[in-house]
Amino acid sequence: MKAVLITTQGLAAASEKYLTDARSLLGKSIAAHRNTAEFRDLFKTCLAAEAVLQGLDSSALSPGLAPLRTIILRIPLLAAAGQSSIVKVELRRYIEITFWVVYFSHHPIEWLHFSGKRGSGFSKDARKPIAFAASRDLNVFVEYAREYMEPEPSGIAARAISLLEQDKKVLNAAVHAGEIARAPSLNLPVDKPSPTESRKLAAMIKRIIGHSVLLLGGFNKDAFNGLAAGPRAYFDWVIPSAFRKDIRKGTFGMST
Repeated sequence: MKAVLITTQGLAAASEKYLTDARSLLGKSIAAHRNTAEFRDLFKTCLAAEAVLQGLDSSALSPGLAPLRTIILRIPLLAAAGQSSIVKVELRRYIEITFWVVYFSHHPIEWLHFSGKRGSGFSKDARKPIAFAASRDLNVFVEYAREYMEPEPSGIAARAISLLEQDKKVLNAAVHAGEIARAPSLNLPVDKPSPTESRKLAAMIKRIIGHSVLLLGGFNKDAFNGLAAGPRAYFDWVIPSAFRKDIRKGTFGMST
């Protein structure tokens, strides 16, 4: 029996080989992305978005925008490492947190329950309405944002919500277990280099980021109006071109 078990010495050797192989695979993936236009475009998008989110953040938001910035800073590394499936998981989390910001900024007591600072966070017991409300399905938060942003005079925030919802549905399918369960054989631990797939991923990232900052800018109008020249220029670059003229020609953002 001992012969078929991994010994401590054998385990150490196997784990070392695994890490050596992983370093080689990751190194090759990073090298393949290093000088591509697709990666540079993705990297620029993420840098621009991080600056915009920093400018839109404020103490009035719950949660603040640091979690979104964290995701943005992870995405280029994950993409370069050939982890597009994990990038999609992070994008799905990014969309969810965006809608949380709109809801929980108006519900600080629920946020305290959700974040575990008061009570035990999530609850499925409807007899505990505060904790129960904090644990609802994402669609509830989407509909809350849609209703709240309806009076936004330009209509841009409402359009951004609908477009974010479309990508949310795409990502729901991409991160579902069925996506990998349908694979007939083992997949490589890193993606095969594909300029076409890289362009699609970069386009999705920019699209989601653009629609999210439109929603957050419309929601936190004071912060949007106070953006410095740099973040404002990045904002204009990140958002889809169809929205730029609409923002300039009319009133954008919720009045408080």
